[in-house]
Amino acid sequence: MVDKITSLRTSSHSHKYNQYIHLLYKPFVRDVEMAMYFANKYYFHGRLKISETYRTMERQQYLYEQGRTREGKKVTNAKAGESFHNYGCAVDFWIETYDGKYETDLEPYKLLERVMVQFGLAYLRIHDYGHFQCAASFDMVEFYKKQIEAGATHEQAVRALHAELDKERFVFEGYKKDNIFS
Repeated sequence: MVDKITSLRTSSHSHKYNQYIHLLYKPFVRDVEMAMYFANKYYFHGRLKISETYRTMERQQYLYEQGRTREGKKVTNAKAGESFHNYGCAVDFWIETYDGKYETDLEPYKLLERVMVQFGLAYLRIHDYGHFQCAASFDMVEFYKKQIEAGATHEQAVRALHAELDKERFVFEGYKKDNIFS
């Protein structure tokens, strides 16, 4: 069975792309779209859905307070500013059963993890099935916090984080972007 956090998180809001999808890190969007297309075509037959992508700080804090200072069960361990969702670098999937309900069997989510990793998407090592995020060699939370401490707005800090991710994405077999085009 899928853990309660995953089940509660995905049932607590609409199972559609949310209004902030345009704030996702663009290369991450491409990775998610390719992975989702492949997973739906070969494994889930259109039943793989996105429940949430970018989260505002307010929504993240609201979710964090649930089960702590507000009624309900805990659905996240990340405070506002600590979730990759806040940086446009995370996505939550859910799998629809053939009768239109939320899949509660764990096996399809284990298969989903194996498929998503092939497309460069990282998953949390805690039991948050269906959650995938951008892989990075640096601590994105710390990077973001340093930007904010230096006086950047949320949008500026997220743009700076995306630029840092871009630098990593252009490293291929020892060549950096600057060397490829010079």
